[in-house]
Amino acid sequence: GDHVKMMINDGLLEKLDLAKIPNFKNIDPIVLDKTTYDPEHNYSVPYMMGTTGVIVNKKFVGNYEKSWNIYERTDLKDKMTLLDDMREVFGAALKYLGYSVNSINPEEIEKAKQLILKWKNNILKFDATTYAQGIVNGEFAVVHGYPENVFQLIPEDQRGDFEFFIPKEGSTLWIDSMVILKDAKNKELAYKFIDFILRPEIAAKISDFLMIPSPVTEASKYVTSQMIYQISDLQNCEIIDYLGEKIDLYNKAWEEIVK
Repeated sequence: GDHVKMMINDGLLEKLDLAKIPNFKNIDPIVLDKTTYDPEHNYSVPYMMGTTGVIVNKKFVGNYEKSWNIYERTDLKDKMTLLDDMREVFGAALKYLGYSVNSINPEEIEKAKQLILKWKNNILKFDATTYAQGIVNGEFAVVHGYPENVFQLIPEDQRGDFEFFIPKEGSTLWIDSMVILKDAKNKELAYKFIDFILRPEIAAKISDFLMIPSPVTEASKYVTSQMIYQISDLQNCEIIDYLGEKIDLYNKAWEEIVK
């Protein structure tokens, strides 16, 4: 979502004629309500929507609360990872503290920084590349990340050993979008492709591969895989917005965390 906002601001995107995308009507209103970066859908159409959260290998972790406070557990020290992603990690900490993932309040960001430093004492590393394979292999007991990246690697008969949860405090939300560049050479074909992707039976194939729900409501009728979560589970998840120059508040704090 934040990248769409940047592209709109830079004048890179074609203004959409939704009349040329009749299947736009198939998109779940819950998803449309979350597209705060382009609320009128003048420039973008949702492709997929999801979240990051916590994946637990239950072979190593018995009882646990479905909360970000799992990162305060000293008994799991050096067996956990957090994403190597500034906005995702700050989003987790801000949500835990009851703030917006898009806070530009210096005091709130400072409190989040102190919380992340506390979590850092218990994690093995910040990691965005090996966490999925690592938890499946038993290297990690708890990871923060994209569940679809993990569950695609787990043999079907072992999936019961793993659980993904969205912490009770909430999490971040991502929306991947389809757009048409202003200087695209074949805009009519682009419209047809977007409309094709929004067909329920086509959207279902994407959901089956990723094991996460489609923004296309009727796709659920055609899905054959077990979904990791449902669209309705994302109500307490907040889209990461483009913050412009205010991002410097985060950059400075993140540098102090990872140094």
